[in-house]
Amino acid sequence: MSKERTIIEHPARDPVTGDVLTYTPSYVPHKIGMLLVCLLLLALGGTKLFPALQLVIFGQRTTAEVVAIIKTQEARPDQKLNRDADWKLAEDNRDRSSVFWDEYRFTPAGGTPMVFRGPVGSLFRPPQPLLDADGLPTVVTVCYDPNNPERVQLPLELSTWFFPATITFFGFLGTGVTLLLLYFARKPIVLPHIADALP
Repeated sequence: MSKERTIIEHPARDPVTGDVLTYTPSYVPHKIGMLLVCLLLLALGGTKLFPALQLVIFGQRTTAEVVAIIKTQEARPDQKLNRDADWKLAEDNRDRSSVFWDEYRFTPAGGTPMVFRGPVGSLFRPPQPLLDADGLPTVVTVCYDPNNPERVQLPLELSTWFFPATITFFGFLGTGVTLLLLYFARKPIVLPHIADALP
């Protein structure tokens, strides 16, 4: 039965002077540039994400009804569709020049009804139909600013969070990693010299 061997690490030394050999990662300007890019991503995502979070946390919550579907097409006037049958007739899976948008209506507390267009459109068909599976008007949850009801967010829509949250996450992650690299950029790292020794 063979004996186990133990690996012992010693710092590598210059064979002539005997000095401990080290390595300094450096590339500080490149890492500063990378940090600036990550901070820019973080700021870009934050300008979209934090206002939405503010409305969801501190805003007023109510429901909005889909009242119309807007069909937009380049170089043509917008077309307002008031029935699901209208957009189904206009549906063409080969036409990528048309975008369908939902138009919502809600009534703020103690105010007049507000109508707004959804933040994201969709090809081929609208994001939400006018009527749900039960034949009732489609309603969604909205959060709005009581002092400025024109500021509205759809908290349950993926499009509200996906892009800003993704940009913010990668900006935050990249900033953390780059700061760690910058911290060690000018710190010498001792190079190991591995030698075998019998127990």
